[in-house]
Amino acid sequence: MWIEELITQALVGIADFDGKRPFPGFVPAGTLAPFVVYQQFSGSRVQSLNGDCGLANPRYQIDIYTNTALQRAQLAQKLRLAIEQMPDVSSVFLNEAHAYEADTHLYRQRLDFSFWIVD
Repeated sequence: MWIEELITQALVGIADFDGKRPFPGFVPAGTLAPFVVYQQFSGSRVQSLNGDCGLANPRYQIDIYTNTALQRAQLAQKLRLAIEQMPDVSSVFLNEAHAYEADTHLYRQRLDFSFWIVD
């Protein structure tokens, strides 16, 4: 199974997103908050002298957009827990940051993860 499918499965279970699936890369115009966007920002594959070992280490940025700062904090915690409980993949929480985006009037929480998966 692809890492994108695993991320989607983990995050679909968070009821606070009103049934919206996580968006890969961009959000369609007119989408109402709260919602989640994810994208790979780097990664590597384990190599040996015999070639690819089948172990991948993609790194993903997952952004939460909400209407309030409190909702942002609550959803960030739920998202972290959902990612940590993903089957068939190991994850390492790398970093986070949050901000208010004046142009959209939304609160944003960025969470960065490093995944290890046999691929």
